[in-house]
Amino acid sequence: MSIFDSVAKVQFGTGAKKSNILALFDKTGEKVELSQAVVAQGNIEDWLNKLIAVMQVSLKDIAR
Repeated sequence: MSIFDSVAKVQFGTGAKKSNILALFDKTGEKVELSQAVVAQGNIEDWLNKLIAVMQVSLKDIAR
């Protein structure tokens, strides 16, 4: 089960930034780069809410 139906997987950073979410992929492999990285650390509710906000901003940026 997925929290977001259109998100199949995420791309994490490497090295010291391995907890940063940098991009999202759908089930067909289409990639959406995030406008800013989301740090997946700490309280899961906090960073998932941040991920939602950054996803919305990123899609608005792409649509422009």
